[in-house]
Amino acid sequence: MKVKILYFAQIAEKLGCTTEMFEIPDSMGSEALVDKLKVKYPELNNLTFAISVNQTLVQTDTKLEDGFEVALLPPFAGG
Repeated sequence: MKVKILYFAQIAEKLGCTTEMFEIPDSMGSEALVDKLKVKYPELNNLTFAISVNQTLVQTDTKLEDGFEVALLPPFAGG
């Protein structure tokens, strides 16, 4: 199955892309996906980011399904 990965701000700058489609096994969760991304992009190991699945921030491993959208979001300040 495929999921769409979105990268924002300094993450996109470090990786040189803002979006990509990523092929994953059917049983993969968000934490395992991040682990695979860190292998593909070792520079992610030095960055702090939050993960959202389908525009909802997730704090725990979330089961992914075909067509889901996963975003890596750098820290941001609000006001």
